[in-house]
Amino acid sequence: MRVLGETIENLVKEISQAVWGLPTVAILGFVGLLYTLRSRFFQFRRFGTVWKNTFGSLFKRGSRAESQSAFKAMATALGGTIGIGNIAGVATAIVAGGPGAVFWMWISGFIGMMTKLAEVCLAVTYRRTGPDGTHYGGPMYYMLDSMGKRFKPLSVLFACFCLLASFGIGSMTQTNSVASSLYDNFGLPPVLVGLLIAGLVLLVVCGGIKRISNFTGVFVPFMAIFYLLFALWVLLVNRAYLPKALSSIFKSAFGLQPAVGGAAGFAVSRAVSVGVSRGVFTNEAGMGSAPIAHASSDVKDPLSQGMWGVVEVFLDTIVVCTVTALVILTSGVYRGGTALDGVALTTAAFQEVFGSFGGKFVAVSVTLFAFATILGWSYYGEAALQFLTGERRWPSYVYKAVFSGSIMVGALAELGLVWNLADIFNGLMILPNVLALVLLYPVVVDQIDQMDGRLPKKGRIRRFPKRWGGDLPD
Repeated sequence: MRVLGETIENLVKEISQAVWGLPTVAILGFVGLLYTLRSRFFQFRRFGTVWKNTFGSLFKRGSRAESQSAFKAMATALGGTIGIGNIAGVATAIVAGGPGAVFWMWISGFIGMMTKLAEVCLAVTYRRTGPDGTHYGGPMYYMLDSMGKRFKPLSVLFACFCLLASFGIGSMTQTNSVASSLYDNFGLPPVLVGLLIAGLVLLVVCGGIKRISNFTGVFVPFMAIFYLLFALWVLLVNRAYLPKALSSIFKSAFGLQPAVGGAAGFAVSRAVSVGVSRGVFTNEAGMGSAPIAHASSDVKDPLSQGMWGVVEVFLDTIVVCTVTALVILTSGVYRGGTALDGVALTTAAFQEVFGSFGGKFVAVSVTLFAFATILGWSYYGEAALQFLTGERRWPSYVYKAVFSGSIMVGALAELGLVWNLADIFNGLMILPNVLALVLLYPVVVDQIDQMDGRLPKKGRIRRFPKRWGGDLPD
């Protein structure tokens, strides 16, 4: 039995590596470049407009209620996006791909901004409204409603993968990281940690998307600011090493550091593959999860909500991941060479400045990030189940009970196999979503062209989807 278990675990690990291999990264890069080029680099030339129509709109009297709804939807999505990957994943990327991986993480972030804008825009364009007036949607709906019933199997596949992923990366793996971190730094028993997290999650998710968005609208900004303030303090202490750290990022990214023979070429290719894949893993652009949260917004203009998707990727990858990377690269732990990896490396970098408090700080940060991720994914999983089962209520109650149980399992179990399974389901979500993004790109680009004045308000935006029997909603 032990040999069989090891064989299964190794097989699952190989499948996971294949799913998240170069083809997946290349496909996501293609989609991001498609939207970037076709929109004439919207995320750069309209960067000011994006911020004016997102955070800037929160202070406008006339649109304040709608903007707050948009912000809460983004906060829910950002909570599901910012997680363990921003603390442990960045460290793993640097160890595996060198400092240059950070540069390619930035590239994936800037390209991913347009991928996220596109999927959010489509989710709002094809969202539905429930009997209670709340909006819901996501990739499974824009696949079905835009391209016709012949594409229904794709939407069902996406919903199934999303549902399964919610128990893995959205629950068990997050709780496992929290339980081990709190036990190492505070001595809290994993059973107690599992019970507390399960209880708190139930209190929030039983109130539906409104309670989740109201909670994350306050919790996620606090969590991000809490982490960034302490990280910036570390950078202030290590400011003398910042120029060298930044230099190493660019030199390593292009193989400008001394190397022997073909080692430089290998180092560059490794930095590219690790950096891009880790960037995608942290910001989830193209995965199709975040649009489920964005679809709940009350915003009427799909492109306006899509801009919040741009902000989401910017905050996750360009801000939080970069700060974590610089904390590691400026630390004496990394400069002197280290065998540490993941959370242990990030913890050691903070401990260098804060002593034992640094370990406790990282443990608390991991807990906050993981809790926000659990809340976001609980909604994604429930939305996927609703798509599969219809408007009946009892499946939702069953899901919440099973989801809470998975939190307890995650706190107590060894999760090597579950981590790899979660990665597989996450990666498989990408395939149907990316196909839809490619086929529906004119719907998004036409809305950008209308904003730029290149198309009239009633232009060719409706004609493209009719090839598959679908259309934009009235």
